[in-house]
Amino acid sequence: MRSFSFSNATPLWAGALPIAAIHVSYLIAASNNHVPWCNPYFDSCTSISATGRELPEFYWFKITMVISALIMIAYWRQVAIRQRSIGSSGNVIATTGTIAGIFLIVYVLALGIEGDLFRLQRRIGVILYFTLTYLAQLMGVSWLWQNGYRGLPVRIMLSLCILCLVIGVSSLSAEIMTTWHDQVEDAVEWILALILMLYFIVSYWAWKMTDA
Repeated sequence: MRSFSFSNATPLWAGALPIAAIHVSYLIAASNNHVPWCNPYFDSCTSISATGRELPEFYWFKITMVISALIMIAYWRQVAIRQRSIGSSGNVIATTGTIAGIFLIVYVLALGIEGDLFRLQRRIGVILYFTLTYLAQLMGVSWLWQNGYRGLPVRIMLSLCILCLVIGVSSLSAEIMTTWHDQVEDAVEWILALILMLYFIVSYWAWKMTDA
């Protein structure tokens, strides 16, 4: 099996920075009574967007999330480079991930601005960010699996993709067939965001294992 290097910490930053960004933003917002004190993963008491709409958390959220999006774009470009280094084309994965990062920036920049147009931009941005990031991650772990990389980190990445799909499909089904989906929608958003970020972090060790 051919090897390649993935020694920098871009995957760690791609996952850890947005996790820190949204949780610190929540703490700032709650401290200023802009959102309630709660556990958003279980209480579904506030959306991620709500933690970055008011001052002073507004600036923290925008700056850190734009930086996070740029790091995610860099991550997918690095994945493509390493795929090409062993004879595979990484253009589809890199393009999908890059577009996802761009839509995250669109969402973040439109956050906190009033008007139907910006509300539409936020909705489109966040939906396409989640969807395209998931597709890029799924393609990434599929590529690893098909090329014989099936160690524990890759299995965890695959499990995260499956979990994300199950939660997403269940949430969509609940939205269509039930009247209580709105009560858990915010919690689903927090959980899905965390799963996507954990994928980046775990991928650091998965790619490191491919050096051998």
